[in-house]
Amino acid sequence: MSLTMNSRPVTLMTLYRIILAAAGTQEKSLRRSLRFGVLTAVLRGAALVIFIPLFTGLAAGEWPRVCV
Repeated sequence: MSLTMNSRPVTLMTLYRIILAAAGTQEKSLRRSLRFGVLTAVLRGAALVIFIPLFTGLAAGEWPRVCV
């Protein structure tokens, strides 16, 4: 299966527009859902980056230094 339309590669924006067009009357709800999905992914990634040093320090037994 090729990800091309008319011999051109399909970009994410093209796919986004196709999906929104197919949503019909539910386009507004779909846009909101996609925005919240992206926001959730960003926040989960940020939480992981923030907590990695904490978990690494706790696993190494350096809890007094980590908790200060």
